[in-house]
Amino acid sequence: MLEALIAGTQSPAAMAELAKGRMRGKRPQLAEALTGSFTAHQRFLVARQLAHIDHLDVLVGEISDEITQRLRLADDAAVAPAATGTTGAAVVPVDAAAPGPPLTARVPEAATVVPRPHAAAIARRAGGQNAPP
Repeated sequence: MLEALIAGTQSPAAMAELAKGRMRGKRPQLAEALTGSFTAHQRFLVARQLAHIDHLDVLVGEISDEITQRLRLADDAAVAPAATGTTGAAVVPVDAAAPGPPLTARVPEAATVVPRPHAAAIARRAGGQNAPP
């Protein structure tokens, strides 16, 4: 609905038709709530806010990927044979000494480590295959 407002849609009924899920049953109330003016200034500000959210989603994805990579590296170090240092003592990664399963088994999948609440919206805007109905 915000994207339709930004695009200049003025009809409250047309806006209410964009409702999804449980909100579809509340279209008359939505149309009433959407009655009013939405100025060019408001369109500009909302567009900037949505762009900011999209940018933050990209950053969250990059951070999530980095966490996944580092967890894999930590798991690889935990199961690799201990290297021998110059003093002859075994150099053992700290996490290798920790009891229990490898790190990735203790931490949920990367997609749930850092939630991506707006990923579906991004996919819809991009016409992605994984966009929810």
